[in-house]
Amino acid sequence: MNGMRYWGAIAALGFSTLSGHAMATGPRAAALDAYLNHACEAGQLNGNVLIADHGEVILRKAYGYADASRNVPLSISHRFDIGSIGKEFDATGIMMLAEDGRLSLSDPVSRFIPDLPPWSRAVTLNDLLHYTSGLPGIDKNTVNNDADALRNLRALKQLDFPPGTQYAYNNNNTFLRRRIIENVSGMNYSAFLKTRVFPKAGITDAVIDPVDGIPRIARGFTADFKEDPLKVRLSGWPAVTVDDLFRWSNCVTRFCLITPDSTRRILTTGNPRWQTGFGHGEMDGDHLIRHVHDGSNYNFEALLMADPIKGRTLILLTSQNRNDVYAMADAINAILDNQPAGVSVAKAGATSTPDTRADLMASGSLRTNLHTGVVKGDICMTHRPEALSGAFVLNTGLNVAKVTDGQGNAVSFDGSYGPDIDGEARIYTVTHAPPMLCVQYVGALPIYPAHDAPGDFKGIMAFNGDSFRFSEQSAWLPLPYDPKARVRAGDMAYHLDVTCDDCRFIYANGDAPLEGTEATFHSDIARPPMIFGGTGPITKTANVTILNESVDATSSEAMSGLVGKVQSYYQDYMGKAMMDRPVFLRMITIDQVRRDRTGSGWGFATWPTIAFSGSVGKIGTTLLAGGDKADQEISYLAHELGHYYFGTLVRPQGPYAWFLLESNAEFLSMKALRAIRGKAAADKRVAHWAEQAAKQKEAFIPLDKVTQSGDISESYRYSYGPFLLLSLEQQVGEKKMRAFMRALLTAPVITSWEDLHRVALGAGIRPDDWNHWQKTCVATGKPICGQPAATLTPRGV
Repeated sequence: MNGMRYWGAIAALGFSTLSGHAMATGPRAAALDAYLNHACEAGQLNGNVLIADHGEVILRKAYGYADASRNVPLSISHRFDIGSIGKEFDATGIMMLAEDGRLSLSDPVSRFIPDLPPWSRAVTLNDLLHYTSGLPGIDKNTVNNDADALRNLRALKQLDFPPGTQYAYNNNNTFLRRRIIENVSGMNYSAFLKTRVFPKAGITDAVIDPVDGIPRIARGFTADFKEDPLKVRLSGWPAVTVDDLFRWSNCVTRFCLITPDSTRRILTTGNPRWQTGFGHGEMDGDHLIRHVHDGSNYNFEALLMADPIKGRTLILLTSQNRNDVYAMADAINAILDNQPAGVSVAKAGATSTPDTRADLMASGSLRTNLHTGVVKGDICMTHRPEALSGAFVLNTGLNVAKVTDGQGNAVSFDGSYGPDIDGEARIYTVTHAPPMLCVQYVGALPIYPAHDAPGDFKGIMAFNGDSFRFSEQSAWLPLPYDPKARVRAGDMAYHLDVTCDDCRFIYANGDAPLEGTEATFHSDIARPPMIFGGTGPITKTANVTILNESVDATSSEAMSGLVGKVQSYYQDYMGKAMMDRPVFLRMITIDQVRRDRTGSGWGFATWPTIAFSGSVGKIGTTLLAGGDKADQEISYLAHELGHYYFGTLVRPQGPYAWFLLESNAEFLSMKALRAIRGKAAADKRVAHWAEQAAKQKEAFIPLDKVTQSGDISESYRYSYGPFLLLSLEQQVGEKKMRAFMRALLTAPVITSWEDLHRVALGAGIRPDDWNHWQKTCVATGKPICGQPAATLTPRGV
């Protein structure tokens, strides 16, 4: 990187200044100390902080108490649980052994732990480093030590997904990395760190798996000063000082233990949002130019943020109530860049990384009760887009009790009702927009245990006594809102503690469902925020998780097998594998009595959640029975899975939104049906489109004349639209049609016929073919395009 200065001397500077308590003086150090003191006094910070800039440590200080008694102040030498940051040590250990020639990242796990089931022959060390192994998470109900974890792995019959195809961040990967280090090195993991890792990194004060009685161990505690136990579920977790973590950061930057190539191999993933053994980072040639990793456990939260180009390192080790360390880092970076602490990172040009926290982030707690409908929330939002920072929307059934800036300072607000707001939402405007906006709220919603409500739709918060459903449309948490554009935030990353009294399980869209009444959910990838809880079971198969319904093994495997086939076909056709494991969610709607009486089904896809009213297991039974009804279920499931591409990877907007969203998914479902069940089944589906489209009394608005989303009616999007796509394929051939569908995934927002035309030309469709299709099919507004439906098979590739 030409013109960039790398602070290679930072290690020497850091090591020399850490021997005493001296810090650089000056206005920035004073401003940082004032901000952190204020955060501590407001109850937002209890922990130790080290800040270096331009290769010089400018602040190194303890704030708060060592334990919940509040009798012992923290010292700079106290050691903190750093959670997942500790995974950097075992990731480094794997690469050290690889550099020694004792293992390869392509080696299967079975080479080192031979008594594991057959799946271990498919999982490689590279999969373990990048969390693409397909291993499920640690079962907290049955695992209390290493022996329990190993026993569960030996009993594991199948992975959640084929290795290397998806990403699932969990500690079974870490557990196996550490066991492999032990088996290859011939020493236990703790001894390996103390012998081969810590000395060369300059780490002198770390403790592995601390227990009661060891001095200078900071204890975690809640906001109301209830202390965490020193409980170690799995071994190998270090407690460190800010000094030792600073030395470790310098070691990683200077490649003191592994080469730049090994570091690059750790940081290289299939998706920049996926975590690695080093968290997140970026290299420029043989220079590490960014390194960000956070970790948490109980009420501890830690952050390591390094920008070697600026010679800047931020280390925050906190122990109370899981403080929002990223929000504090934003303020610190703003001060370092001579901006007000209230300026966001995006404005201040600070070192926080777009890959890890550019997305809107929601953190906090939510509590609800299945049988009373009471909802209590305490949610903070950070990284709000500027246009959405001055207001938020919240469900009208919820009452705002308090709005603060996350540092204990009240933020004035005013509420109003907007009839044009999607779902049951009320608009709240705030007098100023701090980087963090925290909302405390409470409400009680109606319960329909008899399932006899007059209606139900996705945009409400629904309770029926057996389950609750809070969709992203229902505004169950505060969603940043732009009153001028009348647009509210959609996807967000999250870290949420959820309690549901009387629930058997709780599920947050984008994280694994968990059994019990309490759960913590986390996603670094922005998701539509949906929470669901119920009294039914969790059923896992090879390709899908089924929630809230007891489904026999035969039916669940039938559904799993179908999902696997559709995923495989879509990966080949669209050129992209599906990320995440689909979750089939059984809803008992609050108006289920009416639906059962009228035979009305209902569902929705909010990836990776696919929700069904009525029985999920009945789908499996129908698939096993075969025939036309089975083909209909295949089409339905394939359509919903198709929304991963059109609805998740790409979010259509403007006049063509419904066509691109639903018609594309329906077209894909027909292609999948043809691949799985044959031409006859696909022809019947096409005939069904033609039949439904023919019921339209008037001609459809030609696709090239569409000017608003309302022009695309329900019959248009599900029947006429996919028929048009099929006629295009018949005109241009399957190969170019596939290129066109793939091109739609990366195209700019399509708002006009001309935009669609440009995508087609870019995909290799000849102008003559496109114009012929426009003239003979599009312009007529008729479904048959002058040809019988059965003859519309693709011409030669």
